[in-house]
Amino acid sequence: MSTQTNIITPERYREILGHYPTGVVVITAMAADGRPEAMTVGTFTSVSLDPPLVGFLPAKSSTTFPRLRESTTFCVNVLGGHQEALCRSFASKREDRFRAVKWTLSPSGNPIIEGAVAWIDAEFNDVIEVGDHYFVLGSVLDLDAPGKELPLVFFERGYGRFTPLKFVTRSTKELVSVFDVVGAARPILESAALVIQQEIVVSAAVDDQIVHVAAVGTPSIHPSPMVGRRLPLAPPLGALLVAEANDEQKEAWVARSTRSRDPQDAMELRSFLENVRGQGYVLSTKAQGHEELDILLDLISNDVHTPRQEREVLRLLDELRACYDVRVARSAGTLRMLAVPVHAAPGEVPFQIGVHDLDLDADDPSVARILEVLLNTAKEIGALRLMERLSRASQDQIDNRHDEKGAIK
Repeated sequence: MSTQTNIITPERYREILGHYPTGVVVITAMAADGRPEAMTVGTFTSVSLDPPLVGFLPAKSSTTFPRLRESTTFCVNVLGGHQEALCRSFASKREDRFRAVKWTLSPSGNPIIEGAVAWIDAEFNDVIEVGDHYFVLGSVLDLDAPGKELPLVFFERGYGRFTPLKFVTRSTKELVSVFDVVGAARPILESAALVIQQEIVVSAAVDDQIVHVAAVGTPSIHPSPMVGRRLPLAPPLGALLVAEANDEQKEAWVARSTRSRDPQDAMELRSFLENVRGQGYVLSTKAQGHEELDILLDLISNDVHTPRQEREVLRLLDELRACYDVRVARSAGTLRMLAVPVHAAPGEVPFQIGVHDLDLDADDPSVARILEVLLNTAKEIGALRLMERLSRASQDQIDNRHDEKGAIK
């Protein structure tokens, strides 16, 4: 049996445990007199999937919990990053905490706070004394996640918000060489944009995303600015940037599809890459799902997104795959995107150039002219001396990634 040699003071305990971030929720219920009650809690947790159980730990000294306990049910309101002031209000001892708060009733009759990221309705299952707290166990009755905000997070006695690593550019170093080439190629791009009377967008791959790094010419009819826009490097997007890559990069691209576990689907994606490599360009048409996709991509570009939205983006992309089948796209619909690869060396495609959201049908004769101009422009940029440096930089990055993987192993 071990013996405790150090005295753990409440202050020391709070300081060290403060390095563990927690979510922030407001527990609500209707007291016996019909008035709404609420308390801010940082100890909420999922307990069990089968049966669905949740729990939280209010302090025994809480004056609000006895009022909540007058109800047979309670509602957990998961707060968003925009609700810090509301969180602090419900953590105070004010009696009018609901005065300026908009709320509706949950299925079991508890307050659902407007703007909450999610809510979980539960029935009191058990209340157990644990040290200076109670452990409240609740049986889940109903739940939903109507909010689109990032969740509020408590860390080291301060509030913040969760930001997923995916879809966030972790390093701009990989784009420095691309920026140099784009700067040198601007006159070429401007001349081409003038000929086709369209905006030409330069896009590069960074880790598991595509970044629109530059745009030259008259802006397209796309509702959002193109430069800085980020998209997942996932099927069917980025095929030009992956089609001539090594097998490891191709398989990583295939694996990002929500259907990648289906062997037949994975085989179709590999075939798609081969077709793209052979035809030397990608053409897609617009579909209804693109409007929903653009809304989600705007959220991602502004770093206001959640893993759920990330999954929704990937699902939409899989549904839109048919739009990228040239045989289908050529026969129907207005042009969503037409792009060609820019080679730094045989088999190396550091970036692509293309046009987006044109007010043209995909089978319009002028589309063939635009494609011809893009192909000639890509060839001219590929002949720039700076492209040799870009090729070397690309190889160095690949070597560094391999070294990192070796070090990790």
